[in-house]
Amino acid sequence: MKKSIFLLALVFMAVGISCLPAKAEVITLDQAKALANANSRTLAQYQLNTQKADYQIDKLEQQQSVTGNILENMLDRYEEIQEQIAALKEAEGDHTQAISQLQQQLDELDESIDEKAESAAATSNDVEDSEETLDDAEVAEANYAKKLDYEVEKLYTSILQQVSSLETANLRQQAAEIELQMARTRLQLGTGTQSGVYEKAIRLSDQEKEIASIRQRIRTAKGTLNDILGRDYSADLELSDFVWTSSLDIPEYDTLLDQARSRYQALKNTGQAIEDAEEDLEDTDDYYSHMLLTLEIQEKKLALEDQKLQLSQSVDNLLYEVSLQQQTYKTAQLDCQQALQKYSWDKKRYELGQISKMTLLTSELEYINARNQQATENYALFLAEHQLQLAQKGIL
Repeated sequence: MKKSIFLLALVFMAVGISCLPAKAEVITLDQAKALANANSRTLAQYQLNTQKADYQIDKLEQQQSVTGNILENMLDRYEEIQEQIAALKEAEGDHTQAISQLQQQLDELDESIDEKAESAAATSNDVEDSEETLDDAEVAEANYAKKLDYEVEKLYTSILQQVSSLETANLRQQAAEIELQMARTRLQLGTGTQSGVYEKAIRLSDQEKEIASIRQRIRTAKGTLNDILGRDYSADLELSDFVWTSSLDIPEYDTLLDQARSRYQALKNTGQAIEDAEEDLEDTDDYYSHMLLTLEIQEKKLALEDQKLQLSQSVDNLLYEVSLQQQTYKTAQLDCQQALQKYSWDKKRYELGQISKMTLLTSELEYINARNQQATENYALFLAEHQLQLAQKGIL
C-alpha cells in the first residue's frame, strides 16, 4: 500500500512539473547576430541580388560562346566560298553565273558576319557590365552583413536598457504606493489633506502608465528582433546581459580618415563614374555632346568633393563621440560605486531603525538608477566603438 502511494506521489509530481511553463530561451548577443545573418530577409535580398548577377554573367557567357561558335562557322563558310570562287575562276569554261551566285552568297554572309561580330562585341560589353554589377552586389552584401550585426547590437542593447528601465519603474511604483498609503494615513490622522492624497494617487497612476508603456516598447522591440532572427514575432525571448570591456585604441584622425576613404564605397563609385565619363569624352566627336559630358564630369567632381567633406566630418564626429563616451562611462562607473556605497550604509541604518522604509527605498532606487545608467553608458560605448571599427572598413 505504501509503495502504491509513493508511486502515485511520483506521478503527481511528474504531472505537476510538466505543467510548469517552459522558460524562455536565453539568446546571447553572438547567437542573435548569427541567427540574424541566417534569417534576415533584407540580407537574403542582397544575397539574391548577388546570385542574380552571377547567373546573368553565366547566361551572357553562354550566349557569347554560342555567338562565337556561329561566327566561327560563318567565317569557315566564308573561306569555303572564297575558295570555290577562286577555283571556278581558274577552271576552264564559262562559270560567270555560278561565280555571281557565290559572290551574292559571299556578300550576304559578309553582312551576317558583321552583324554577328557587332552582337558578340555588345555581349562582351554586357559581360563586363555584369561583372561590375556582380562586384557591386558582393560589396553591398558584405557591407550590409556588417551593418546588420550593428543593427542587431543596437536593438539587443536597447531591449536590455528597456528591461532595466522597467525594473526602475517598478521600484518607483512601489515608492508611489507607499507615498499614497502615507498620505491616506495622514488624512485619517488629520495631518493631511484630500488634495495631497489625490496628488499621490495621480503620481501612482502616471507610474502605472509608464510601466505599461515600457512593457509595450519591450514587446515591440522583442517582436522586431524575433523577426530579424527568423523567429515568431510573439515568441518568448530572453536576452543575456553583458559588460563590454573596452580594448580599442582610438586611432588618429588622419589614420582613420585614410582607412575610411580607401574603403568607402560611395567614393569609389563616384570616382569610377568620373573615369567612365572621361573615357566616353575621349570618344565623343559631337561638339554639344562633348560640352554636356564635360559639364556632367564637373558635376560629378563637385559631388565627389562633397562626399569627401561629409566623410571627413563623420570621422571627426565619430572620434569625438567615442572619446566622449569613454569618459562618460568612467563617470557612470564612479556614480554607481558611490550610489552602491550609500545604499549599503542606508541598509545598515534601516536595520538600526535610524531611517524609514521609504528613505531606504529611495536610496535603493538611486542605486538602481546609477547601476542602470552605468549599463546604458557601457552599451553606448560598445556601439560607439563598433561604429568606429565599421568606419575603418569604410562603412559609415
